[in-house]
Amino acid sequence: MQKKIFNAISGMVITAVVIFALVTCAVCYTIYVGKAESELNTAIKIAAQSQKTPEEYAELAESELDYSVRVTFIADDGTVTFDTAPEAQGTHDNHADRPEFNEAMENGFGSQLRSSKTVGKRSYYAAVRQEGGVLRFSREIDSVYSIILSTTAVLIVIAGLIIILATVISMKISESIITPIKTLVCNIDVLTGQRGGKAETDKIIGEYEELEPVAAAVRRLSARLDRYIKRLKDERETINLITQNMVEGMILLDNEDRVLSVNKSALTMLSSAYSGGEGRDIRELTRCGELITLIGRTKEEPSVTGDFAVGGRQVRAFVNRTSDSEGTVILMIDITESFNAEEMRRCFSANVSHELKTPLTTISGFGEMMENGIVSDKADVVKYGGLIHRESARLLTLINDIIRLSELDESADNSPETKDIDVLSEAQEVCSMLSGKAEKSSVDLKCTGEHITITANEGMLSEIIYNLADNAIKYNTAGGYVNVKVGRENGKAVITVSDSGIGIPAEHQQHIFERFYRVDKSRSKQRGGTGLGLSIVKHIVNSMNGNIDLRSVPEQGTEIKVTLPPKK
Repeated sequence: MQKKIFNAISGMVITAVVIFALVTCAVCYTIYVGKAESELNTAIKIAAQSQKTPEEYAELAESELDYSVRVTFIADDGTVTFDTAPEAQGTHDNHADRPEFNEAMENGFGSQLRSSKTVGKRSYYAAVRQEGGVLRFSREIDSVYSIILSTTAVLIVIAGLIIILATVISMKISESIITPIKTLVCNIDVLTGQRGGKAETDKIIGEYEELEPVAAAVRRLSARLDRYIKRLKDERETINLITQNMVEGMILLDNEDRVLSVNKSALTMLSSAYSGGEGRDIRELTRCGELITLIGRTKEEPSVTGDFAVGGRQVRAFVNRTSDSEGTVILMIDITESFNAEEMRRCFSANVSHELKTPLTTISGFGEMMENGIVSDKADVVKYGGLIHRESARLLTLINDIIRLSELDESADNSPETKDIDVLSEAQEVCSMLSGKAEKSSVDLKCTGEHITITANEGMLSEIIYNLADNAIKYNTAGGYVNVKVGRENGKAVITVSDSGIGIPAEHQQHIFERFYRVDKSRSKQRGGTGLGLSIVKHIVNSMNGNIDLRSVPEQGTEIKVTLPPKK
């Protein structure tokens, strides 16, 4: 700080000296030039009154003035008839274009400060109209520069002395400013009440009364810092209390993967007996290779998620590197129950498809044979064979739906292949596939709307439209209608399937998308329903980050609206 103060004062002084020197030179130049112009103007006016020859004017100028004057006589046509400048002899061009000549011819007197085209030097010209032409006196201004330069040495000496004096004064001033501050800093613990008493504080302030405001500000700042530190401690204790009682496990690491904090839930999930304090390596907390790998991946990816098994538990870890890369936050969730439930669901679906599909296929085959009259007692064979065939076909459909749900669950974490699809074209194709079924059921099936493109899996999109339209036909009445409409709402694609069918009672509407849920089980059996069609639709829509809404009035009809994100 002392150096900065010294440099600031010295810089100001040097700048002032330089400005003073420049201003002095500029003033001197202005004065000398003005004096030269005035003297030359007076001299030529006096000389013009004597009515002499050009040679006599030259002698007069040389004898009366204490500086060299160039005398020139210019005829009325601009021709130079006389010039005292030796270097100008025989080199004159016509002077009719000279400003001072033209001004003198017009007004009787003219002057100009310019560079001479003849001798190549900057000069001041004064011209007077005479009989037969113009008399002109000129003086080189270069002589003014030489006068100013002659004073430069004196100015440099003066400036040097001023700078030396300023340097000494700057050192003294900076030292006098810094000394009290140094004293204040050395006794900061006294001023803040951390050491000594009031008497010692008053002594310091008494020596440097000007620092009383600073000392008071320091004391206020110290008190504020004390309150802030206390608040931070309280907040830290609160956070520790919260984290230690969290169901989720939490681990905080520094940028070198050393443990800053770990709660009880994390220790339980990791089956760790870690009891060390802060600053211990993460490998002392756990030897779980999967977790160590996830932490290592955050060096390249700011956020990673992974599942792993440890101590008979299934754990999902969310590992995030802080934005300033100063540490890592690990949040762990025990997913053992959901994992076990998922495993049970997978096993159930697999067992159902494996145990039922083969015998039901056989039943369907024999039923078809009986329906075709291959066995005797034709009436009974046809009747019961038809029942067997239809029931087995329904059960096969059920199995296929179960398998489909299982496939959807399996692919939940795997993004299916997607592409840009025209929703209206896809809907028209599905309606074309169902046109025969609609005609057979005496249902008017229409597909309308506008073309809108989304990014999705084509098979999944087709499955949504097919299931909704098929259900609308299946649970409709003879002479009814099914309308499939594709539109746009807030930039998103909207598929609306409305019908004039039997409708859904209000108490059943919130359950209609649940698996195996049927409003009327007997009617569903008759119409070949499995209770899984809408559940499959709901599952697919959720996987596509869409929404599905239902409106229905019993005996009037149902409207289902699916909203899907637009093209990416």
